[in-house]
Amino acid sequence: MKRCFVAFEVPKATTSQLALTGSPPNGARFVAPDQMHITLHFLGAHSADNVHNAIKDIRATAFTVVMPHTGVFNTPRASVIWAKVDGGDSLIALHRELGSLLGPIGFEPEKRPYSPHLTLARCTPEMSEHTHKEVARQFQPAECVVDQLGVFVSEFQDGVPIYTRVETIILPPS
Repeated sequence: MKRCFVAFEVPKATTSQLALTGSPPNGARFVAPDQMHITLHFLGAHSADNVHNAIKDIRATAFTVVMPHTGVFNTPRASVIWAKVDGGDSLIALHRELGSLLGPIGFEPEKRPYSPHLTLARCTPEMSEHTHKEVARQFQPAECVVDQLGVFVSEFQDGVPIYTRVETIILPPS
């Protein structure tokens, strides 16, 4: 089953700076550079066409985000090693506007606060501390311009999520 989400892709120049190199330790999987993105809203089983139509007239303009450091989200089943994404008020305003525009198609934003991040690696919980230390050694702070949004679909292939952009919305310069 395909799942839909709205995100912005990280430009190739930035992903090449952020992509983890070498062989991941057992129990860890590094995210491929061409799959790196920052999710704004995950919608699940919504039509990508309906999502695009709902958000195509967004008023947001381009802005810059910085990725200053890494962290870990731990759950009982898996852990995610991520780079923090800070886009200041522009990113938070974009997230809110998208949530409002998506409401009429039945989307309900999550209750928990938005935590913008870029997933760098997924691993088993017991590997998260070791893998995070390895990631932290490689990590260099980065920044990029957000000048377009994408409507993406996600589907699992061989147990790995594959993300495909199906629609693009260009954000004008600020």
